[in-house]
Amino acid sequence: MIFDMKRLLFICIIFLLSGQAWAGWELITPMPHARFGHDATLGPDGNIYVMGGFVVVEKGDPPFQQPTNDGIYSNLVYDPESGSWQYREPVPGKPGGSYYYLQPDTEKETWKNGWIALHYLHSENNDHFEILQPKSRIGEIVRISADKLRNTNFRRQGDGVEIVTMPDKKIWWIGGRKNVGMSMGENLVLAYDPQTDTWPHYIPKSDKRTPKSGFQTDIPEMNERRMAHEAVRTPDGKIFVFGGWRNEKEEKEIKGRKVDEPYYAYTKQVATDTVECYDPKTNQWTYRTPMSSKRLEHAAVFGPDGKIYVFGGAKTPSDALAHDYLDTTEVYDPQTDTWSQRKPMPAGKAFHAAVLGADNRIYILGGSEAGESSHPLRDVYIYDPAKDFWSRGPSMNIPRSTLAAVATPDGKIYAIGGTDDGAYKTREKLNFFLPKKAELYTGKLQKTVEVLDLND
Repeated sequence: MIFDMKRLLFICIIFLLSGQAWAGWELITPMPHARFGHDATLGPDGNIYVMGGFVVVEKGDPPFQQPTNDGIYSNLVYDPESGSWQYREPVPGKPGGSYYYLQPDTEKETWKNGWIALHYLHSENNDHFEILQPKSRIGEIVRISADKLRNTNFRRQGDGVEIVTMPDKKIWWIGGRKNVGMSMGENLVLAYDPQTDTWPHYIPKSDKRTPKSGFQTDIPEMNERRMAHEAVRTPDGKIFVFGGWRNEKEEKEIKGRKVDEPYYAYTKQVATDTVECYDPKTNQWTYRTPMSSKRLEHAAVFGPDGKIYVFGGAKTPSDALAHDYLDTTEVYDPQTDTWSQRKPMPAGKAFHAAVLGADNRIYILGGSEAGESSHPLRDVYIYDPAKDFWSRGPSMNIPRSTLAAVATPDGKIYAIGGTDDGAYKTREKLNFFLPKKAELYTGKLQKTVEVLDLND
């Protein structure tokens, strides 16, 4: 009892010395589906847009987690005023010779259930397609305006994607995982218009007007394919992209001859330290001074001093799996194209999120820390750029790794989704001895969302 009283007194003293009266995190309306590896941004309309990631749905009894790859869940928006979530127009899929579409119902101006596979036939009007599926309609030629088709063969998962809101009120989708189940990584950049709920139209490859990206867009592709990278937009409309990784083909020779490997032979993991900058004045991506080391699954934030802060991460995909994470805090000056070092984080960290709060301090949320027993955490670190000082913030309700986060001008911080799967490994062993109804919670992918109000 004496020990408990001493411990309580110590906690109270620490709380009073901290000078902060935190009200803590509050769980709010969850997303319709769980997801991780996604990104989020504050839209021009004050809503929060969540895109990409690995989305799961729970089916059956008991429920099991099943990945989805049809793109229906790739664009989600949250309205803070009504506290509601709504799916918007999905991110368009990868262009190719044949496509899977939802069938348009012109009478009802909606989309029919079921799939239809079409093959583009070149014509002056760009509207002739041959049906490949269903079997009952194979060979039938149909005329459908390309603008009226919706490609739902997602193949653009967006795991590890970055999204940013631009000065023209559009949201840019940058890189991410190219194919479901494959760690390809993309250099593609697509602009989404929240006002009209539209993405760029694609142009079939057999059309001579097809741009390099395959989409009807003036935005050039990045110089490198990237996923698990970071992208930061500065007030002048420039975008800076930091690090990430991708898979490349291993060079293979048979009897002295180089062999062109198929797409599924992309097995060489390549992490990068490179920095790319998009300049709206030139409409080009150019390389800038690289980071001090290669890194992925890190976090980056535009600071109150006009500089960009990059936190932690892993040097290679292997390091990410081995929980060998960086604790570094690096600062990039966009004006001088130079890097400097600041006080490192309290611990090495990866798979975390970072936002600039309305109080001009940077909040590092969740993620996993270095070490053999690394697992998703509820921890929040606060970094003060003006003082180069780290402190502890109020812990979240739920451990989260590979989450997304958004800060709003009214002083709120949102922690969105992620995974706490693996956070309770020891309970898995205990469950072996417990009856089914008494089994302990062992973690899962999260659809939960929580908010911290800095004004409280």
